[in-house]
Amino acid sequence: MDIVDFTTSPILTSAPEPLVLVIDACEERSMLLVRLLAFANYRTYVVRTLQEASSWYIEHAIPPEAIVFGDMNSLEHFFVRRLQERISIQQGKYIPAISLALYLPHTPFTKISSASTCSYGYFALLELLWQVVPRYV
Repeated sequence: MDIVDFTTSPILTSAPEPLVLVIDACEERSMLLVRLLAFANYRTYVVRTLQEASSWYIEHAIPPEAIVFGDMNSLEHFFVRRLQERISIQQGKYIPAISLALYLPHTPFTKISSASTCSYGYFALLELLWQVVPRYV
């Protein structure tokens, strides 16, 4: 199954679920994360590169409630922060950017089993999202 099957497309601006932008080159990790977020009633938009994320935001101007990003070098971290700042300024509210490396540090670009020890990291990430991303009623 392709990751596109799990991504909300097209994204509706009136949908009550918060949108999370996922930037990650590791497709298996992204698929597991998208499934978890869908189960928790989050909409997701997944891209593999920061360039795709920037292009998507410029084209659609649909603000995510949070940005979750995978393994990146220091220059890419800088540009993620710039994207985060741009969205925050345009929306007039803080948009959190969360690194997967904090929750899944030992799994970059490797096979991931849904029953593996990294499951705790996914649930810790979900708990953080529940705290920082507003829920709509």
